Amino acid sequence: MAEIAPVRSPSIDEGQMAAEKQMQDIGADLYLEVRQYSREELDAERKIVLRKIDWVIMPIVRLPSPPLPSLPYLVCN
Repeated sequence: MAEIAPVRSPSIDEGQMAAEKQMQDIGADLYLEVRQYSREELDAERKIVLRKIDWVIMPIVRLPSPPLPSLPYLVCN
């Protein structure tokens, strides 16, 4: 009977390179797609992005900071 060689698992570097290539391809595809948008489509996308910024990101930025504890040695008389 012939022996079956063990399957070599991909290294971390190979996985990292594959992930970077996939992300690069996604970015390139999206760039080419956006270049074909009409002015109206770009304006519509811009409105969606601005709405997301207003509703999702800005409330996080505007969260009030917790009050500082009152420490007796910081109070000047």
